[in-house]
Amino acid sequence: MADGKEVDAVLVDGELAPASSPTPIAASAAIGTIKPAGEVIRPPEPEKGNRLMLALTVTAGALAVALVGALIVAITTGAFS
Repeated sequence: MADGKEVDAVLVDGELAPASSPTPIAASAAIGTIKPAGEVIRPPEPEKGNRLMLALTVTAGALAVALVGALIVAITTGAFS
């Protein structure tokens, strides 16, 4: 067997890291005092990239309309002749 007295003896003889402890710790003591639940479990924040993409799309559309309008005015006034 791999989990008998021999394994315990090897671990006690110094294979554990200096900060490790073979003493069991209660789960409430291990996680209960680190952070309040409100800080650990938060709903995801809405993506701000969607607003940026919408603003860029509206700006590109407005520039395209202005360009088409300028071309129509230039053609009707004979600027390319």
